[in-house]
Amino acid sequence: MSRTSPHKLSQIKTARLEPIDFAKLLARDESEIAKLLSACSTTGPFYVDIQGQSARCLLEDEENMYKVMEAYFDQPLEVKMQDDRGTYKRGYKPPGIFAGVKDNRSSLLPAAVKIQMRLFDDFISKAHIVTMTIMSTLANALHADSSDHFEQHHRDKGDSNTTLVLLRYPKDVNSSCVGHNQHTDIGSLTLLFSRQWGLQIMSPETHEWDFTNGGTPTENRYSIAYFLRLGSDVTYEDPEGLPVSAKQWHDNKCQTFADTHEQQAKNSILMGEMDNTNRQGIAV
Repeated sequence: MSRTSPHKLSQIKTARLEPIDFAKLLARDESEIAKLLSACSTTGPFYVDIQGQSARCLLEDEENMYKVMEAYFDQPLEVKMQDDRGTYKRGYKPPGIFAGVKDNRSSLLPAAVKIQMRLFDDFISKAHIVTMTIMSTLANALHADSSDHFEQHHRDKGDSNTTLVLLRYPKDVNSSCVGHNQHTDIGSLTLLFSRQWGLQIMSPETHEWDFTNGGTPTENRYSIAYFLRLGSDVTYEDPEGLPVSAKQWHDNKCQTFADTHEQQAKNSILMGEMDNTNRQGIAV
C-alpha cells in the first residue's frame, strides 16, 4: 500500500467509486441494479447512498456511534485493556495485539457497549438490512436459483462471524506510519462508514493503491465496519483450490494478520489472490 502522506490533497490520486442509491435498490430500479452489478464486477468497492427516507436513520445512529467511540478510545490504555479478552475475535485490540471474546456472551461486553445496547442493536440491525438487501439484489441480478440464493448462506439464526467493528487509527506522527496492512476483508460484504482520509483501494486497471476522499491524517481517524459473513459451516473453494469452511477461512485469515510480512508472502490468504491476476479464486 502507498505510504504517501495526503497533506497536499490536490496532488493525491483518488479512487473513483460508483454511488449506488439504496432507495432505488429497494424499489428494484433496473438501471440502479445494473450499476450495482457493474461496480461489483469491476472496481469492487462502491459508495452506498443511504440518505433517502428508507435508511436515513442509520446515518443518525452513525453520529451517535462516533460519540461513543471517541469517549471510549480517549480513555487511558489501562482502562481499555480491561476489555482485552486474549483472542483475536472481539473486544479491545490495542495496536499490534489481537483481543476478543468467545461465545458472544454479553457479560464480557465492554461497559461502554452495555450502557448503549439499544444504539448498538439498532445500528447492527439496520446495517444488516442494508447488506442483506444488497446481497439479495445481486443474487436476483445473477439469476441465482432460489435454493442457492446468497441469503440462504447468511441465515440470521445460524452461527457466523458476522460482526461490528469500531476502529480508531491514531493520527500519523511520521510519514512511515501505516494503519493496516494490505488485505481483502473477511466475508461477503463490508458496510464501511468512514469520513476521514486514510482508506485505500486497489485499482483493477493499474493494480495500484488509490486513496478514497476524506480528511487529513493529522487527527485520529475513526471508522465503523459491519462485516456480513457466511454461516460458519458454509464451505467453498479457497485460492489454492481446496475446500474450506467459512469459519476456518476466517480464523486462518485473522491469524495471518499477526504474521510477519515474510510469512504473509508465503500464502495467498491475505489478499485472496487479488494481487495475482493470473489465478482465480475467492477474494474475501
